[in-house]
Amino acid sequence: QWTREWKKLMPGAPAPVLSEARLLEAAGRDEEAFASLRAAAGGFENNSDIRERLAAMSLESGRTADALRLYSSLYEDAPDLAAKMRWLQAWGQAAQAAGKLDDLIAQFEDRRRENRDSAAPFLALAELYRVSDDYEGRRRALTEAARLKPDDPEIALEIARLEVREDNDEAAMQTLRPVLTKDSSGR
Repeated sequence: QWTREWKKLMPGAPAPVLSEARLLEAAGRDEEAFASLRAAAGGFENNSDIRERLAAMSLESGRTADALRLYSSLYEDAPDLAAKMRWLQAWGQAAQAAGKLDDLIAQFEDRRRENRDSAAPFLALAELYRVSDDYEGRRRALTEAARLKPDDPEIALEIARLEVREDNDEAAMQTLRPVLTKDSSGR
């Protein structure tokens, strides 16, 4: 009841919608939560929190095609490399659940061939190879990304983030040391 009032008081805010969906899920009314999020996703097209929750619910409920579409749009709409990398793990897991991880990897291999000067496709491939437990593929992709942009702090940060996710803090520190002086952002 109060969530409906909240939505009336703040019609343009996504927080009441997300709260309502959580409450519906907690009450075991998953289809209603899904319907609420789907309706909100249309009204809040640029809100990644709603689309992210809808994608996660889609994956949890076996709607893998919807999850793949949502994660793909979240990735494509992301403004920078760090934001894009945020969506890759979930997108890769959704693709794996749908039996389409090899197709997604092939898609990023095509992107890599089309844009040979960018390290972003290599970083994406490294994350997808991690999802598929392909250590050798991941190592090759990271090595190639580092070779393309050896002095780029953004690339080094992304490689370090991937290494930290693998619980390899020492490798992350070794990756960041050479670019420490080149990073003007202080990150």
